[in-house]
Amino acid sequence: MTDEKEVTLDEMRIRLVSALSAQVSVHRIKNERIEMATLTKQPLLTIKRHSGHEIILPENMDVPKAILQLGELNAWLSQKTDRIRQYRGWHVKDVTVAVNTAIERTFGYVKGKERVSMFGTTPPRMERVQVGKDEWRDCVVFDAALPAWDGTIRIPFGDGVNDVSVVVTTSNKWLSAADAMLDMVETIMQTESIFKGKAIDGAFNFIDLNSQRSPTFDPATARTIEATVYAPLRHGLVLDGRRTKRGVLLVGPYGTGKTLTAAKAAEFAGKAGVTFMYVSSDQADNLSNILRVSLRYAPLAVFLEDVDTVAQGERSLDMNGLLNLLDGIDTKGSAVMFMFSTNHIERIHPAFLRPGRMDAVITLTYPDVPTRIKILSEYSGLTEQDCETAAAYAQDGQGQGFSGAELAEAAARARLYLLADDRKTLTPQDLVDAVQGLIGQVNLARADKHVDVPALDGAMRAAIRAELQASVPDMVEEAVANR
Repeated sequence: MTDEKEVTLDEMRIRLVSALSAQVSVHRIKNERIEMATLTKQPLLTIKRHSGHEIILPENMDVPKAILQLGELNAWLSQKTDRIRQYRGWHVKDVTVAVNTAIERTFGYVKGKERVSMFGTTPPRMERVQVGKDEWRDCVVFDAALPAWDGTIRIPFGDGVNDVSVVVTTSNKWLSAADAMLDMVETIMQTESIFKGKAIDGAFNFIDLNSQRSPTFDPATARTIEATVYAPLRHGLVLDGRRTKRGVLLVGPYGTGKTLTAAKAAEFAGKAGVTFMYVSSDQADNLSNILRVSLRYAPLAVFLEDVDTVAQGERSLDMNGLLNLLDGIDTKGSAVMFMFSTNHIERIHPAFLRPGRMDAVITLTYPDVPTRIKILSEYSGLTEQDCETAAAYAQDGQGQGFSGAELAEAAARARLYLLADDRKTLTPQDLVDAVQGLIGQVNLARADKHVDVPALDGAMRAAIRAELQASVPDMVEEAVANR
């Protein structure tokens, strides 16, 4: 640089120091390569900082060229850019809360920003987002300010699972910081999701698990459920130090305790930090997507009611998706328990019952007399001795005992006699009268009036096909005659 005139060199040095001080030292750039986006043929500019006071230039770069490049770098760093990050397959509420959390951890607070459009100015918007059964959090939605970056961030708001985009608008000099904050959003969702460790349904609504009554079974059934369902959940689905995947099918007629068993399992799951998801049969059409999204919240227990709606008949896309989740690569080594229930084991496709997919098939039957006595005592508040006579009567015309649900109904009806007689104390006779009054209804409910839906559907299709085949030739003949 000795060929330069001293006056010119001093002037150049002042301008270089000013540019570097304004743009480089503020960002503490060390060995960082910055692409000159505004230049078409400009090589990469490398800035290295040192502890001295010299400005060091490459051998082939004179001072005017350095000033030119630094000026262009300054202009590029000041340009506003949209940085878009898409989070695939996340619930919108999860993204909303995670973005607010990331902003707060980055800047110390979250500030909404008004929006200006052709329709006028819209003030900042705050929404209450449910983050638990009885928990809410105030979140800024839509536009929020990024104070130190002179930028904004577009925060999504809504419901449901989707591919959700978050947009940060800021100058190029803050893009690396913006990327780091957007990375933080995904980390927060993965580790601190609002759904993780909670009980939710297939629509991602929080479920109330308070005051769930424990189901009552005979000793052998109770021991089986304890070992195959409750114990693994109590240990967070980690056995012998390793995450475990289990499949359990609960089989039995209506009212024998399948759903109540799952509800109790949800309670144990919550205490162990295991996410519990209840999927009803009317959500079966979206089952594969629901289950795949739910795997984000492992350790996880999923209960699908009336699985025969999916796992019956010929192999379908829904059934194949379910089978792949049970033993596919997506769940290998995962801490996941799949629980299913059915009233019609005869409808279940054999592939669903294969060992490795189902670790346990537990049959729940109508309770015997000792178990009926315990159930009546629990629901009525009478002693077990006071419930013996009612328990003996509690059976249908075929000698099958009342189910747990039917016994609970009998206990509830017995209390109506207190109202009728204006009494306050329940008697064993009240329970007997209620059981006897329920027998006829139980017999009707258990009458074999089942209609095989697939068979009925097939018959309707065959009838329609036959009608079309019979009518089409006549229609063709008539059309030809009228030509």
